[in-house]
Amino acid sequence: MTASAAQSAKDYATRAGTENDKGEYDAAITDYSKAISLSPSAEFYFRRGDVYSSLKQYDKALTDFDKAVSLAPDSPYPYLFRGLRLYLKLEQYDKAFADFNKAVSLAPSNADAYVGRGDYYLALKQYDQAIADFSKAMSSNPEDPYAYSERGNAYSEVKQYEKAIADYSKAISLNPTDALLYINRSDSYDKLKQYDKAIADCNKAISLQPDDPIAYTNRGDGYVGLKRFDKALADYNKAISLDPDLADPHSGRGDAYFGLKQYDKGDPSGS
Repeated sequence: MTASAAQSAKDYATRAGTENDKGEYDAAITDYSKAISLSPSAEFYFRRGDVYSSLKQYDKALTDFDKAVSLAPDSPYPYLFRGLRLYLKLEQYDKAFADFNKAVSLAPSNADAYVGRGDYYLALKQYDQAIADFSKAMSSNPEDPYAYSERGNAYSEVKQYEKAIADYSKAISLNPTDALLYINRSDSYDKLKQYDKAIADCNKAISLQPDDPIAYTNRGDGYVGLKRFDKALADYNKAISLDPDLADPHSGRGDAYFGLKQYDKGDPSGS
C-alpha cells in the first residue's frame, strides 16, 4: 500500500468518525468501507461494526468485530467493541464477560477495558464489582468522564447518593456539555430532597438538549418536592408530549393533579 493510499484511508476513517458522531450512520458506513478497501485494518473493521450496531444490523456488526479480532488478536479494542456494542446490547452476557476479561488480560492498565467490564457488572446489577472496575479505570485514566458517570450510576443504584453526586460533578467538570450528566445528578439531588439543585441541573440539561423528556420529568419531580404543582404539571405535560410512552411523567402528572386538588384528573399512581 502506498503512502497516499494510507493517507486516503485515514481521511475516510476520520470523516466516518465525524459522521458517526452526528448520527449519519449510512454515510459513516460508506466512508469506513472506502477506508477498508484501501487499508483493511482491524480498527476500521471494529469501528464500522460499531456503526452497524447503532443501526441494529447485528449480523453485519458481528462479522466486522470478528474480522477485527482475527486481524488484531492481541489488541484489547476489538474485544471491547464486540463485548460492549454487540454482546452486551443483545444481553449475551457470558460472551460479553469473556470479551471484557480478554481485554483486561491483554491490557491490564487500559482504562477502557475496566470500563467495559464495569458496564457488564452494571447491567447485571452487580454494583460492588462495577464500582471496583470503574475505580480501576479512573486509576489508569483519571480524566475519563464516562468512568465517573458510570460509577455515579452504580452508586445511585445502591442509594449512595452523595457519592453519586460527587462522581457526576467530576464527570461534568470534564465534559460540561453532556446533558445526561446533569439529568443523572438531578435525580440524586431529588433523592436527597435537594430540590432547588435538582431543578437547576434540569434547567441546564434542557438548555443543552431541549427535547429530552427525562429532563422535564425530573424537573417536574423537583417542583413536586417544592409543592409547586402548577410548574410540575407543565413539565410532565411537556415530557408526555415528547414521549407519550414514558411511564414516569404520567405517574408524576397524577401527583401534580393530586397536589392541585384536581382529583377528577388524576391520582398519585398516575392512573
